[in-house]
Amino acid sequence: SELAFSIVKTVGALYLIYLGLAQWRSRVEIVAPGAETVQRQAAPPLGKRVLTGFLTNATNPKGIIFMVAVLPQFISQNAALLPQLAILGATMVTIDTLVMHGYAGLAAAMQRYFRDARAVKKQNRFFGAVLVLVGAALFFVKRNAS
Repeated sequence: SELAFSIVKTVGALYLIYLGLAQWRSRVEIVAPGAETVQRQAAPPLGKRVLTGFLTNATNPKGIIFMVAVLPQFISQNAALLPQLAILGATMVTIDTLVMHGYAGLAAAMQRYFRDARAVKKQNRFFGAVLVLVGAALFFVKRNAS
């Protein structure tokens, strides 16, 4: 329905603009290393972290849609199914592990930028502006009449 599309589009655009303005105006409070007064919470045990990660990914609709849409293209009907699934599963786990470790390494390398108040303020302004621009651009999206 054209009306439903317009309503969802407008609400989404206004929400993105609101989030962008909130991000732009957010206060930056950096705590100096060693000056924390809040006690650090111990990390959960490995088993709980693995279970949480598994449940998060197993219930992620984007992941499920990706698996259903993309993986069947790599399955041959003329070969045994289990070895093919095992190879695809091992490949995806390996690639995902490498990518996530890359993100963690990049975050560790950029940690100093997250502790500098001026840098955090610049980040907030940049990403706030991006959200406002994307929200404003949504107003120009037209529905395809197919």
